[in-house]
Amino acid sequence: MGSKIISGFIGFMIGILTLVVIVGIAGVGNNISSNEVNQNVIVAENKQIEIDKINNEEVNNNIINEKAKDEEKRNLVDTTNKITLLDIPEFESTPYVEINGNIPFFDDSELTTNSYEYYSELDKLGRVGIATACIGVGMDDKPRENISYIKPTGWKDTKYNGIDGSNLYNRCHLIAQSLTGENANEKNLMTGTRFMNTEGMLRFENRVSDYVNNTKNHVLYRVTPMFNDDDMLAKGVLIEAKSVEDNGKGIQFNVFCYNVQPGIEIDYKTGESKRVEETSTNELTQSTAIASSIAMDNSKNSSETSSSKSISEQTTTTPTTSATKEQTTSTNNEATYVLNKNTKKFHYSWCSSVNSMKEKNKEYSNSSRDSLISRGYQPCKKCSP
Repeated sequence: MGSKIISGFIGFMIGILTLVVIVGIAGVGNNISSNEVNQNVIVAENKQIEIDKINNEEVNNNIINEKAKDEEKRNLVDTTNKITLLDIPEFESTPYVEINGNIPFFDDSELTTNSYEYYSELDKLGRVGIATACIGVGMDDKPRENISYIKPTGWKDTKYNGIDGSNLYNRCHLIAQSLTGENANEKNLMTGTRFMNTEGMLRFENRVSDYVNNTKNHVLYRVTPMFNDDDMLAKGVLIEAKSVEDNGKGIQFNVFCYNVQPGIEIDYKTGESKRVEETSTNELTQSTAIASSIAMDNSKNSSETSSSKSISEQTTTTPTTSATKEQTTSTNNEATYVLNKNTKKFHYSWCSSVNSMKEKNKEYSNSSRDSLISRGYQPCKKCSP
């Protein structure tokens, strides 16, 4: 009897011990599993931290690289240490004046055959800055966009009778849409007079466009709008160009185009303007200025000699230069156009299309643009900025 009791007690204790052992083992197992999970979580978190660190470094490196590229381009287009408005002669008659012997300020290291375009950010006053491009074939292959909603600094919707097209101001592209296809870009549009746009800038833009399309070469091209202090309207633009593959043999110029309109007085602080009521004998007309600029072009571009000579024979005014300063009176700012009686297109006298026209189809006119349109003529593509 006693042995049975002892034996039962021992069995009971063994059962208790077995249960304790089982529970202990289970607890240890749970602890092990929990530790493994925690370690896996820590490892995953550490890996994510490393991934985030790598990603952040890549982002930072990209930002640094972009800033470096941007700074490199800014250095590429910097002309502020090479010329100021103090170096520009006062406007006398012609739409533009040659600068630095007509040699651009480019360094040889800037010449490249990789096409690109770059536009400066607007300054704190909202004004445009330097624009540069290496112009190649096909860059202008973009649809034309509406730009009427863009109001560059100094913009005033002002009209005067006698101005070609009536509008005093145009939204002038720093780099022409015909060169890069860049159109509705506020960084590429400034307030410029009709005179500067058509008589100054357009002729040089057409020369570059014709050269690129005919040769398939590249042209390094830079336009610097030049403002006086905090003026809203630029005094004009410096345009530099140099053909790359032939090292300037095809295209090379450095000119300042005046942002003026003959017969109109402009407040460059605001863009306000008024007509000059009294015409003194010292004032030069737009037609005289155009004739003078034609004469200047003739000395550099033999391809335009025949058409310009014919025009000079048709006009009654004498071409003027800064040396002779020929004086005359106003003729309502009418321009000399070459009409193509066959296609019913009209061209500026220096337009390259004039050279390919047959003499029997040519007609020379000192009429206004609106007058020619009323007669059924339309401006050619190159002469319609």
